[in-house]
Amino acid sequence: MRRAFCGPFVKRKSASLLTKTQRQRVREGFEELAEAKRRRDQQRVRDRLQSGVADFRLLDDYPDEQLEIAFDDADEAELVEALAATYLTVERVREIEGIERERVIRAARDRAETAVTGDETRGPNDGATGESETAEDDRPTDESETAEDAVPDDLDSLASIDLQTRAEVWDAAAESASERAEPSRWLRWANTSMLIAAAALWITVALWTSDRLFGTALWEGSQGIHTVILFLSMGLGIAGWTVLVSVGVVRDRAVPLFASLVERPRRHLRRFLARWVPPALRPVVPADLDDVDRNQRRRR
Repeated sequence: MRRAFCGPFVKRKSASLLTKTQRQRVREGFEELAEAKRRRDQQRVRDRLQSGVADFRLLDDYPDEQLEIAFDDADEAELVEALAATYLTVERVREIEGIERERVIRAARDRAETAVTGDETRGPNDGATGESETAEDDRPTDESETAEDAVPDDLDSLASIDLQTRAEVWDAAAESASERAEPSRWLRWANTSMLIAAAALWITVALWTSDRLFGTALWEGSQGIHTVILFLSMGLGIAGWTVLVSVGVVRDRAVPLFASLVERPRRHLRRFLARWVPPALRPVVPADLDDVDRNQRRRR
């Protein structure tokens, strides 16, 4: 028996990739069916699968807000399970058909770039399934579905998706490791400043040790300029290291993080809630914020 997937994804009044009967028979593995009927139903499932995959050529640049509204009432755990099953199915089709993953990624990246730049021209077969349209498109919409929901194309998610081939991932990882291994200029300057302070400290220790062991007056009782220079070197070296490290952290870490928070506040809020807030309490805060934000956009 196949695992059944239930939840807000399969609504009674909404058409889906498979009919209710087909879903039931797929779960049961087409058992208790005559051979001819089993082959007929399997053929219909294959046709619907092929047509459904073709429809994604129309949905890959569907507005972000429409995708967000579509899954507003979806349970997060069920959504993760559905996305995982979708990913596995896509990967299985790719593997069975002998298509390289890099080829799919490059094609997806090209479609994303053309969609973001607005240069995409859809072909006559994009999204065509060969099926006659059902009465679904003509039925009355829900009360929540108004004309104000049709907002201009919003494709921020397309621009933020990182689509890289395996070779590109390795190259990026190697470059990132090289950059991390090589200290930034702020860290190099800070290390130089700390070396100056350390050198002054070692010289001071050497002079003090000489006075103790050999009875010299190189440090104790000495009022020479070298004492002032050594103290200044240690103080300025430590202060310089502190300032340079602080500037480097603010410039390389704090400023980019703050810019990302300003640019995508809800994404960071959701990550924070997913990590630190229990699932039972998690939906409360983001749902309220999303509703306020969406209502403001609809009023415009």
